[in-house]
Amino acid sequence: MLGVLIVAATFAGSCAFSPASLGMAPLNHWHVLSFAGGLDRTKPHKFRVGELPLVTWFENATGNPTTTLDVCRHMGSRLHHGRVENGCLVCPYHGLKHGSKQAFGETKEFEGKIWWSHTPKHARPPSSPFFKNKRYASSTVQVDMEASLMDSVYNVMDITHPQYVHSGPAGFGSDIPPSDVVTHVYPAMRNETIGLSFVYSAEGTFAHLDPGVKRSRNFHMLHYPGSSWSRVTMPNGRNLFVAVDLLPIGRDRTRWFVTLRHNYLTSPPGRWLINTAARCILEQDRQQMAKQTPSSLVKALAIFNAEMPFEKHFTEMRLMFKNWRYLDQNTVERMVFEYFRSSY
Repeated sequence: MLGVLIVAATFAGSCAFSPASLGMAPLNHWHVLSFAGGLDRTKPHKFRVGELPLVTWFENATGNPTTTLDVCRHMGSRLHHGRVENGCLVCPYHGLKHGSKQAFGETKEFEGKIWWSHTPKHARPPSSPFFKNKRYASSTVQVDMEASLMDSVYNVMDITHPQYVHSGPAGFGSDIPPSDVVTHVYPAMRNETIGLSFVYSAEGTFAHLDPGVKRSRNFHMLHYPGSSWSRVTMPNGRNLFVAVDLLPIGRDRTRWFVTLRHNYLTSPPGRWLINTAARCILEQDRQQMAKQTPSSLVKALAIFNAEMPFEKHFTEMRLMFKNWRYLDQNTVERMVFEYFRSSY
């Protein structure tokens, strides 16, 4: 309590913290922290959402996840160096126990991922199609991109760049423009969800994976602020789903969690083939993302003063993200101040 009193003067006269008061609507939505598969459930794991340091642990091997600040409330040790004991996270410095009462935000395990939200607007995270369909094989890829969340969001919803970034044998880009492009706006979810449908003529790797198929019907769906999925449907009834969940781990650094789901090439060699092709395409994205201009006022003033074809949905996306802000150190300090103030 003494620490809260000492810093109280710093925030005197400022409004109490809330996502709305800071224009931080992303805090009301779910963020993927990690894939659940492969996580050691016997020890804590550190994560970041922007500049917010978090630590997550499990009650037991099959228990629910809990997340709190990765800073011990006693003397500031980093809690991810601690251990899990009887469902509690034990600080390595003095043995102080942290349990569900010390949770910071809410954490869920859902569809093979660990999700976190400070004050979730929706009871569960966004779902991906056919997640539980046993006819679909699945695999995952995780990659860090040297680009902001906004650069990443526009990339996953952009249907023009494949011709230039993903051309060649290792890609799928085609110089044939997409057709039947339609933006789908959902009035009840206008500020949270947008869809895009189109017909595409693929070349390169993915065309070779399904010989004889030259055109596919495609649908992209984006859930604010960083969860998306894309469906590629071939005339022969084959489907490929690509879900991409974005986590900002730096102002110009974003972690992509990619889930691949398909009802063809479902054998282990087939899964490996599609996963390898996806990794090649993600490497092309990684190289382009590294070329993006770092976030700045100059960049914010410059972008979207020119438009390319098939970008009508970008207008809706700019409205959707008008209040999005990177979770910087100043906002984190106000969050933590309010968290401890409300604890007493």
